[in-house]
Amino acid sequence: MSAVESSGQVTMQNVRAQLSELGERVFRNGEQFIVYRQGKPFFAMVPVPDAEMIRQVKASNKPE
Repeated sequence: MSAVESSGQVTMQNVRAQLSELGERVFRNGEQFIVYRQGKPFFAMVPVPDAEMIRQVKASNKPE
C-alpha cells in the first residue's frame, strides 16, 4: 500500500513520487484525492465524469 491516506488526503510530495499510481486509482477505482501543499488544500484529483459534472453545475449557476 502507498503512503496515501485512506481519507483521500495526499501531500504534494507523495503526488510527485506516486503520480502514476494515483492516476490509476482515480481512473480505475473512481477514488478522489485532495492534494495538500504546506498543510493547505492545493488541488483535487477526481475522475473525469466528476470533473465534467462540476463544470456543468458551475456553468448552470453562472448569472446571465
